[in-house]
Amino acid sequence: MKNFLLVLLWSIFSATMVYGQTGTIRGYVYEDATGDPVLYGTVQVLETGGGNTTDFDGAYSLELPVGTYSLVYSYIGLAELTVEAVEVKEGEVTNLDVRMKSDSELIEEIVIEARQVRNNEAGLATIKRRSTNLIDNVGAVAIRRSGDGDAAAAVKRVSGVSVEGGKYVFVRGLGDRYTKSILNGMEIPGLDPDRNTIQLDLFPTNIIDNITVVKSFTSDLPADFTGGIVDINTRDYPEEASSSISIGLGYNPSMHFNNNYLSYEGGSTDFLGLDDGTRDIPIVERSELVTRADVFSNSDFQDQFTTNLQNFNTTLGAMASSSFLDYSLGYSVGNQLNFDTGSSLG
Repeated sequence: MKNFLLVLLWSIFSATMVYGQTGTIRGYVYEDATGDPVLYGTVQVLETGGGNTTDFDGAYSLELPVGTYSLVYSYIGLAELTVEAVEVKEGEVTNLDVRMKSDSELIEEIVIEARQVRNNEAGLATIKRRSTNLIDNVGAVAIRRSGDGDAAAAVKRVSGVSVEGGKYVFVRGLGDRYTKSILNGMEIPGLDPDRNTIQLDLFPTNIIDNITVVKSFTSDLPADFTGGIVDINTRDYPEEASSSISIGLGYNPSMHFNNNYLSYEGGSTDFLGLDDGTRDIPIVERSELVTRADVFSNSDFQDQFTTNLQNFNTTLGAMASSSFLDYSLGYSVGNQLNFDTGSSLG
């Protein structure tokens, strides 16, 4: 019993001695830029590996044995802060408030660019839904699916639109006087000076991104139409190398394979819309043309006058032949080249 009392007294004395050899570090942690308290930040003691966290008010408290310590304050988004040589005295409280700075770094500007898709049904439906005008449209995806070879054939897919003669557009039954055709929002002249619209068969579908038909008037549109306006939007630079080929045939029983079809003797490249030289004026040298009056006044001009007449094509009349089917052949190729200077060529 005596030994038990001695052990108990020694334990109480040791605990009292240990308690008397500790001190407290107490303070607040603030964010330097705003002065707001740092909630649930970490306070670590380097020498012992222990530590604590700040409370809702940014306050913390550490009870440590007497000595000198280094404290490390850390929090997500703030720069880590180390305070060295913090002295803990026996039975005393050391007040230590710190302010932590932001850990932000200035990085290069990042620009994200995105282009709205305007050639499929979903993209065109969004444009149509958000437009303040009454519009309708057809995109390259639908055109490619239908197999149309030119803009005149493609625009017929739009409701309320018809095409006369395979080239002139009618919107809601109103013809050339009330309808206008533009290219990428700009007015361009047509081949016929007596018509208001462009011949739509001039534009192959492999360069078309979408065709938009506007059926109501707004102030940003040309003022010389009342029925409708057809806007042909061409494709942008290709993102990657691409190529396509198209072949088309058309048959009309009233005119094709008809033996009474009128033709004439032309050049070998007429099917391409180009002349091979058959229709060139046969006078090579630039000189005054010799007339019959010149021949009568001077017989030396007789040979030159005869030569000029014989060089002209003597076939002037049309001939009957058999007509072939309408046909078309198209080929397109596209690519984009990027240079070291940052410029690009499409």
